[in-house]
Amino acid sequence: MTKMGLHSEEFLHAIMQKQLRLSAGIASVFIIIIAVVPILNLFLPDVMNAQFAFGLTLTWFVLGLAIFPVLIALAMVYVRQSNAFEDEVFSMVDASTLPSADVVAPDAIPAPATATGEAPTPTSSEAAQAAH
Repeated sequence: MTKMGLHSEEFLHAIMQKQLRLSAGIASVFIIIIAVVPILNLFLPDVMNAQFAFGLTLTWFVLGLAIFPVLIALAMVYVRQSNAFEDEVFSMVDASTLPSADVVAPDAIPAPATATGEAPTPTSSEAAQAAH
């Protein structure tokens, strides 16, 4: 397997292709679940209009309450899979294209100068952090 650059079109295409496939799959599952309710209303109206919990019909129970755990589960699957895809694609990146640690470290960024040209006085939290 060849390594690719962090900012290459190949890297971007690999992530976007996997994310698109995942998004389309999750959206398809959601659409199918939502589409089943009207179909069941059409073919099983007595069952779907029967009083269920809290005086709600089964249709309203499914659309008003039961759908939320399904949405949360779909979101959890999406986030887990998305993170796994990013880790997989990131492992294919050439390490020489990654930024060095001193570029990423927040301590390497100088404080902006004030209007007088002097560096601003650090806040108490910044001073405490600098002391450690």
